[in-house]
Amino acid sequence: MLYTFIILRMKALDGGWFAVYVYREIGNRHHLPHCHVRWSGFESVVTLPALNRIAGAELPRVLRRAMIVKIDRICAVWNEINPEQSIL
Repeated sequence: MLYTFIILRMKALDGGWFAVYVYREIGNRHHLPHCHVRWSGFESVVTLPALNRIAGAELPRVLRRAMIVKIDRICAVWNEINPEQSIL
């Protein structure tokens, strides 16, 4: 199975860094719009735009707040590479 993805490197409100990965799965359709978040050796998969955890670690509050600030950009990336499953 082939994947394409975009990485958004973001700075959290506490000054730490984290990465948001938005994937497009070639050949299969995603079940829900979502993104992967990685920070300090942890990973989580959360829905878009609600940021509800699907798998992995619970998002720290500081990361959740930073993602809320940038949620329009994250959703725009999802819509760009997954146009068949666009977030309204």
